[in-house]
Amino acid sequence: GLVDDPDAVNPTVARWSPEDGDVVVVGRRGSGRTTAIAALVRSMGATWIRSSREIAESRGVVVVDNLDSMLSGLTDIERFDLSAALESRRRTNPPVTFIMTTTQWLPRVHGAVRNVVTLSTNTRDEHLMTGEPVHTFDATAPPGVGSWKGKRVVIYASTDSTVTDEIP
Repeated sequence: GLVDDPDAVNPTVARWSPEDGDVVVVGRRGSGRTTAIAALVRSMGATWIRSSREIAESRGVVVVDNLDSMLSGLTDIERFDLSAALESRRRTNPPVTFIMTTTQWLPRVHGAVRNVVTLSTNTRDEHLMTGEPVHTFDATAPPGVGSWKGKRVVIYASTDSTVTDEIP
């Protein structure tokens, strides 16, 4: 993506790689969460998982789209097991890198992740809970526009390659 800095003469590129650690993309429905993670993992051969059971066998870069939705269908014990499985996979050698999306701040999950991309949220308070500064809040931002590391960013998928990941 690009860092949206009106003071810069040339746009700054915002880059992420698996070596940078796990990523959580937070945003309301329609904020561009799934498109954003598709852009992050483009041509990486990422594995998109659909259930908590698939985490145990995961390798490399793993995408968990709509984590909060997955969690809502679990019992307390199953949620604990999922959390333990995520932590266990992150400590393997080589570690699994997780890219997750949620519509809301999940303290237990987000507290363990270094990279939080905040797209458009419903309220200023929801935005602030992600750790982003108030000046980056924009409830009317189009899909894919948000903030990362205190800077406003525009996340997009490059279209100059014929290599794409398959999104289930």
